[in-house]
Amino acid sequence: MEDWEEDKYLKKKRLSVRMEEEPLRRFGELCRQQGTTPSHVIRDFIFRFIARNSKTPRQGNASGESKKTGCVTTRVIHPVFALS
Repeated sequence: MEDWEEDKYLKKKRLSVRMEEEPLRRFGELCRQQGTTPSHVIRDFIFRFIARNSKTPRQGNASGESKKTGCVTTRVIHPVFALS
């Protein structure tokens, strides 16, 4: 019974991800072929996913000036997006 309680505690405290070895190896090889690291690929995916699913309304016209307030808005672009 103690092992079950310990497993339950560990699941509460951290996220455990289990994958087969072969997909992980292939992922690592693809990253090496492209001259990057797995952490950069995952971070890039997360930033792109957030940007794609962002619910923030776009304000202003093409020049960046809001028609209602006359305020100029700017958008910050993450370096990852500047490359694509």
